[in-house]
Amino acid sequence: MNIHVSKFQPINPFDPETLLSLASDLKNFRQTGHPVGRHDQAAPVISSWSRTLLPHPAVIGSLNHETILRPIFAMTEDQSWALLNSGWHRLEDHAETLFSADQRIRR
Repeated sequence: MNIHVSKFQPINPFDPETLLSLASDLKNFRQTGHPVGRHDQAAPVISSWSRTLLPHPAVIGSLNHETILRPIFAMTEDQSWALLNSGWHRLEDHAETLFSADQRIRR
């Protein structure tokens, strides 16, 4: 019997503990103007990322060499940080930048 187990874990973004944590992160961001509680080098990095829509805004990308699809609750104006249910994550290499004019897929 071959059972496929998805790496995408169901997330209930509306659970009370998550919402309290998100509210605290957003309050701190509003006070300081930058994500707090993370050092740039220690923060998780999502690369090759793009925004998408599920029933709510989400980010898809690569985190620790695994593809992720997670709800996104906030993003810095310069799109270098995203607030996910697990806290602030750095964003690197938007998917559009990977397809420059000379690297487009040809038919």
